[in-house]
Amino acid sequence: MRTDTPKTIYLKDYTPAPFLVEHMDLSFDLREDNTTVVSTVRYKKNPESVSSNLTLNGEHQKLISVSIDGEAYSDYETTDKGMVIKDAGDVFTLVVTSEVDPEGNTSLEGLY
Repeated sequence: MRTDTPKTIYLKDYTPAPFLVEHMDLSFDLREDNTTVVSTVRYKKNPESVSSNLTLNGEHQKLISVSIDGEAYSDYETTDKGMVIKDAGDVFTLVVTSEVDPEGNTSLEGLY
């Protein structure tokens, strides 16, 4: 469970999301010792946003692969809090495959 003190976020701090989700599919392969998650999302650039980067939140995941429109993609950065996809285009389908450990997840967030 998180013990961090929540940070106050003000309305003035919000900006339009850089991309809009047109369609999403999630696939889970549940195993005894891990779960493979395949996220397939069709994104469209938000005309109200100035950013061209897509930030995805996710913790405690082993990244297996990233592809855009069926091609392997490597122009991204990962952190312990997620990943940033850089300059993917105006309309694209992003497929992220990752592995998680639901049994080891004690944060009560995500898949457990």
